[in-house]
Amino acid sequence: YKAAGLDPEKPPTSWAELTKVCDAFKAQGKPACFMMANKEGYNAEFFLSEAANQSLTTQQQADWLAGKLHWSDPPIKAILQAWVDTAKNGWYQEGGNSQTMFMDEFALFEQGVGANVMGLLSNVAHWKQFETNMGVDKVGVYPMPSPTVAADQHEGAPGVPLDGGVGYGVNKDSANIDLAVDAVRILASPEVLSYLVNDTGSVPANTEVNTSGIDSPGLKQIMGWLATRAVPTTHANSSAAELDEWHHQSQLLFNGEATVDQAAAALDKVQAEAKPQ
Repeated sequence: YKAAGLDPEKPPTSWAELTKVCDAFKAQGKPACFMMANKEGYNAEFFLSEAANQSLTTQQQADWLAGKLHWSDPPIKAILQAWVDTAKNGWYQEGGNSQTMFMDEFALFEQGVGANVMGLLSNVAHWKQFETNMGVDKVGVYPMPSPTVAADQHEGAPGVPLDGGVGYGVNKDSANIDLAVDAVRILASPEVLSYLVNDTGSVPANTEVNTSGIDSPGLKQIMGWLATRAVPTTHANSSAAELDEWHHQSQLLFNGEATVDQAAAALDKVQAEAKPQ
């Protein structure tokens, strides 16, 4: 960031600011502004959720889950257009459609191929991995801005897409149901989860977990966002069939082999079959 004339202590909070950041890296030549590794289409999933975090109202997020908000509707279609525009505007390194997200993208990020990457809060590609491999003073975190800001959102305060993590189930035919439930309570307790954060870097959704002993500016920011900026993970609220089609259409769009209208129409068809109204 400093080499590109940017202040790493003032990350972008709006799409306009993010565009200026990428313009600065583009003018510099290398590294790329963002890492892209969409061989399996997973980067497109992340982009969908990140771009939707402020682009959709709370009601639209609910409508998306129910299949009432369509890919061809303006808010989602604008995300498809942003996917195309960022590629055309040179935000990514070459060969983005031929590289894998897990783990090539994150290894390349650590090598300095890209200045930004859409990371995770769960088991890999998180604050601890990057801080360990790159140095605490070389890693920053920020919620990614959306291309548009919905009526019930506030410019400059992007959200953080969050979803459920580990789930526990107890067999109803177990001879020791009470013991099993107690075990789940223990495993999901803030005290036990604090070891998970310390040892693995995985961030639980439980904001009561004590992370005060971890000396990481990034983690401190992330834990604050859990309480104030959590939004639905849009791609997790899509059907499996839609995600499969989005993988395919995102690659076509990235390569300029389909138009936004064509992609939206194909995705609408799959959505209608997966979530009939």
